[in-house]
Amino acid sequence: MAVYLIPAALLLLGCTTEKLIEGKPGWRAKHFFVGLDLTIYLLATCLVNILDIAHSKTPPQNGYLWTVILVVIAVLCLFYQTTVHQDWEDENKRGKMRTFMLCGVSNAIGLGLLYGFMKLKVNGAI
Repeated sequence: MAVYLIPAALLLLGCTTEKLIEGKPGWRAKHFFVGLDLTIYLLATCLVNILDIAHSKTPPQNGYLWTVILVVIAVLCLFYQTTVHQDWEDENKRGKMRTFMLCGVSNAIGLGLLYGFMKLKVNGAI
């Protein structure tokens, strides 16, 4: 259950902090554009995981390999997400496609990466 709850909680935390940082009343679609943040959370988590593996008395057999694979995938996804945000975050671009790209695609990438890490961690692969 935590495999689903932790990424969802991070998504909600990211949305809430975006809203609080702006300091204006009311929620806007841009408060939910947190896919980049989720991917950066994953990168930080992977780096901490490398330290955990290094200090573990019984490290997972392929822990380093899976963690490095996730880091490489996350960096590539981060580059892609950055281009998506550059293309679609302009306030003049409104509509369903903007929301789909920034709330849907970018957030799904970040959530998917976090979910993948959590699943590997729970299964003992990393």
